[in-house]
Amino acid sequence: MHSFGFVTNRLSGKIFNSNENYLCLFVPTVPNPTSGLLIYVPESETISLKLSIEEDAKILVSHGFVSLPADVLKNHNI
Repeated sequence: MHSFGFVTNRLSGKIFNSNENYLCLFVPTVPNPTSGLLIYVPESETISLKLSIEEDAKILVSHGFVSLPADVLKNHNI
């Protein structure tokens, strides 16, 4: 499963009894992207997308009807 999330912090894995670093991610919900989930994920399990704030907002507000730019899809084999 894949979902958009915004990195809000980077954490040492020590608090999770791990040697790996974790990312604190805010995953917005639709139709109100100001609410969402806060999750902690091992950094190795994430895919970093180079999207602008405008591209992110279009995808979220459109409920996914606006797709990722072709170059992002190609670069990440999505």
